[in-house]
Amino acid sequence: MAFKRLQEFLDFKEKSEKQKLMQEKEDVMNSLAESQNELMKQREAVRDLISDVEHQLDCSTMEMLQGVNSVLTREEEEEVEEEEEEEEKEGKGRVWLFCNS
Repeated sequence: MAFKRLQEFLDFKEKSEKQKLMQEKEDVMNSLAESQNELMKQREAVRDLISDVEHQLDCSTMEMLQGVNSVLTREEEEEVEEEEEEEEKEGKGRVWLFCNS
């Protein structure tokens, strides 16, 4: 009879420990799923930030190129104006002749 009581006690303890382990496993799995979801959200946020930075860099490059183009255009216009001024000083300005036919 003592042997049977001991076996029942051990069976009870075994079931109790299995139940604790199953609950612990469930808790760990839930925690893992939550961590995975949080990681996915953070990864998506980082992707969005990278995309924003790339867009800003592209815009900056475009703005920079537009700025360079604008400077070159102004430089060319100034050169043409300077040439015209020099031609006028030297008397080499354009002469337009209008003829009556």
